Amino acid sequence: MTTDQHRRPESRRDEIIGRSLIGAAVVSTAVIQPLADFNNSHAFNEDWPPHAHFHDLAAIGMLEICSATSLYLLLTSRGDRTLNTAIAAIMPAAFWAPFFPAHFVTGSSLDDTTAHHPAPKVPHIGRFHIYPNASAAAVELILLGIGWWRYRKSRGIR
Repeated sequence: MTTDQHRRPESRRDEIIGRSLIGAAVVSTAVIQPLADFNNSHAFNEDWPPHAHFHDLAAIGMLEICSATSLYLLLTSRGDRTLNTAIAAIMPAAFWAPFFPAHFVTGSSLDDTTAHHPAPKVPHIGRFHIYPNASAAAVELILLGIGWWRYRKSRGIR
């Protein structure tokens, strides 16, 4: 019997849940971001300079390559399973995590309103605005964090 066959059923369940949550975050990241950017608010926004379009499209291309790599690492039986799972989780986290510190850089904003693309009214709680992009980042990072925690728990990694 292999080590995996000696593990408790709840450990196997934790591993499946953990890797599934990471996979869900990877797939939703690969789908959400192009939907959010391949439109007049970002990639085709006439208020943006051409070089900004270039950067947005290059970032989407890089994100799709990283997402495909993450999926491969989650699905392959080659290599170290724990390392593969860690890298699969880190790649989308590396995309989403910078949304928060970037917000605090002078001249940047989570609000994507421009002259030719007025953004819809952003919901708020008091003076705190709930931006869809920051909300998506938070949800994805939470999925990745819970997925990694469940996976580590299944392996007895502290």
